[in-house]
Amino acid sequence: MIKDIKKIVCLKKASELLILLLVAFVITLVNVVAFLSGVNDDVTIFIAFISGIFSYVGFAVFFKPMMIPIEVPRGLSFGMTRHKLFVWSRIMDFAELFVLFLPLIFIPDFGVAVYLKLLILCFGVIMWVEGLAANSILRFGKAAYFVYYFAFIALVMAISRVYDKIPGVSEQMGKIFTATLDTNLANFNILVVFLLFTVAGLIVNWMTFRNVSVDYTA
Repeated sequence: MIKDIKKIVCLKKASELLILLLVAFVITLVNVVAFLSGVNDDVTIFIAFISGIFSYVGFAVFFKPMMIPIEVPRGLSFGMTRHKLFVWSRIMDFAELFVLFLPLIFIPDFGVAVYLKLLILCFGVIMWVEGLAANSILRFGKAAYFVYYFAFIALVMAISRVYDKIPGVSEQMGKIFTATLDTNLANFNILVVFLLFTVAGLIVNWMTFRNVSVDYTA
């Protein structure tokens, strides 16, 4: 187990360090702008932290599909099986989110309930991105990379148009947002939905990863 941990840390340290540095830059930038504007209170710290969370997810969505096709051949060449590489990589992904989101527990308006929901939701998003995008890039090469980003931009634009033009969409999104930020653990319906979403993402990630061909010269 210790050897596997050392291997996965060696594989992930470059990409994760890059993402964490970018997150630190975003948090610092928010605080500097607030300080120069004469604002220095708990709200600023909260906004900086939330900005860091969203920037981490954003950077992960953009950089992980690019880094995984580099990391996987290296991991297999280190002697790790596909199963071990997959499991330890997912543990690393979850551990990062676990630590990054942990301060949410100590924010009065959020607490454990919001922490768990955001943790599971963001982990699920990363699983779907890795399963559909990163593994496709691993299989088909750079062409899949450009298709992914084109599809991502098109999806964002489509969502914004649907949100404004189709009646009821904004109301439903508002309900989901409110349920996500509900601090009452007894209202666990949205948590179950996020869990199912994440489990499905994990399954898709493994199914698309387990038989993908790997170029060891990459």
